[in-house]
Amino acid sequence: MDVEFRLLRLYHDKSDAMRKELLIVCDGNEQCVSQRLNQIHQYRLLHSYSHGAKTMMKIKEMFRLSGDFKPVEILVDLVSISVRLFGSRY
Repeated sequence: MDVEFRLLRLYHDKSDAMRKELLIVCDGNEQCVSQRLNQIHQYRLLHSYSHGAKTMMKIKEMFRLSGDFKPVEILVDLVSISVRLFGSRY
């Protein structure tokens, strides 16, 4: 598993500690740290959006709704692929 994803699990709500650890991993390169923190933020957002999308799909099934749910399905699939590629969720 990638170093950033291990850090993500270890420092879930401790961004200052994560920044310090990333400074070590990135050999003090602030640009690298900023990029990694941005990637981690985007990864967290993706999972948050996925949770909402899964809820929408459950509501769709529950109420037998019809319509174009393709964008929602794509979001659910993206996270499923992400979990398969990078291992377990944080």
